[in-house]
Amino acid sequence: MTEKEVQVQRILVRIHPHLFWRDGL
Repeated sequence: MTEKEVQVQRILVRIHPHLFWRDGL
């Protein structure tokens, strides 16, 4: 992953944490 992808993923986790929990990330 690039640094941009990590930053975007952190934002998505804050907005929709349940989506990542369901995927097991």
